[in-house]
Amino acid sequence: MLKQTINIACFFSSGNKHRLSQMESLCSIWEELRLHEIDTLSAAVKLLVDPNFDILLIDPLSWEKLRPQYNTMKNLHEWKELVESLIIVDSDQHNEALQAIDQGISDYIKDPFTDKELQHRIVKLINRRKVLKKIKEQDKAALVDYLTTTLAHELNNPLTAILGYTQLLKKNADYRRTEILDILNVIEDQTERIKDVSRRLVQLKDVQLEDFISGKARIHKSLSESIQKSRHAPIHIRKRQTILIGDDDKSVRDFLADVLDREGYNVMSAAGGREIVAIQNQQPADLVLLDIKLPDISGLEVLHRLMEEDLNTKVLMITGYIDNQEAAEAISQGALGCIFKPFHIQEILDSIERILKF
Repeated sequence: MLKQTINIACFFSSGNKHRLSQMESLCSIWEELRLHEIDTLSAAVKLLVDPNFDILLIDPLSWEKLRPQYNTMKNLHEWKELVESLIIVDSDQHNEALQAIDQGISDYIKDPFTDKELQHRIVKLINRRKVLKKIKEQDKAALVDYLTTTLAHELNNPLTAILGYTQLLKKNADYRRTEILDILNVIEDQTERIKDVSRRLVQLKDVQLEDFISGKARIHKSLSESIQKSRHAPIHIRKRQTILIGDDDKSVRDFLADVLDREGYNVMSAAGGREIVAIQNQQPADLVLLDIKLPDISGLEVLHRLMEEDLNTKVLMITGYIDNQEAAEAISQGALGCIFKPFHIQEILDSIERILKF
């Protein structure tokens, strides 16, 4: 038997008030049970979302009155738990019981019934309520996670372009025009504030953010060993090395292409995963900047295909989603780092330079 107080509301039509005595009989042997008689339709509607109640006992006539309001409350309070409901029907009302189940009633019991039978149904409904509550909490958590990561991604793509172009303007600004620099500094500062809000949206669970943020730690770890091994080896760097930008956001592609072109790199770009693979197979770039989220196939799948074709392919992941699990997966598959949007121009240029030096 459940060791908890169980609050049961009884909403019976005038012709079925005798059923209260049946419930009182059960209360005499089940001390955790608390009965509450409901006399009005409005009171019955209110208790549907009252967390103090566990089960609503009802008969077919009262259910017909309550059903329209029940459906309305169910739609209005999608993420709230409505009370479990048990309809008591006469032995010849089997069809009415099944119809009530189809309409939203949790369970039914036929009269006559024993105290033990009623007790079994109540325990069953209480356990069902616990399971459904747990499922709802998991669904809500999954939805919140999806919304926060999606929102962070949608914020980070335009922030990358805004922050990057602001830094380009500062780099080429006339330093005699201090008012222009002041305005650009304000834009940069406010963009950084939004950037921090975006990153706080996502709760990181398994891996600490500082292990991956901006890809610095992972890039350093991956490259330091290689640089140590090749410290005395000659380094051959072409004057204009080629970088393939793979990102589904046009503003990010255009910004990165502009920056890299100014730095003397040859630039190719693609918006989809299959296009990235095709370009790299036909005209291998020295480095692939690869977004994790792509519209056709994932960046992780693109990375896998690139590594299958050539294990020496140099890939630097970029993403607007702050997802350490995906970043860790990319590193394990051969990526040399993962940079989170929005990033600073110098941050990505330093990462590219280090990767291309070995």
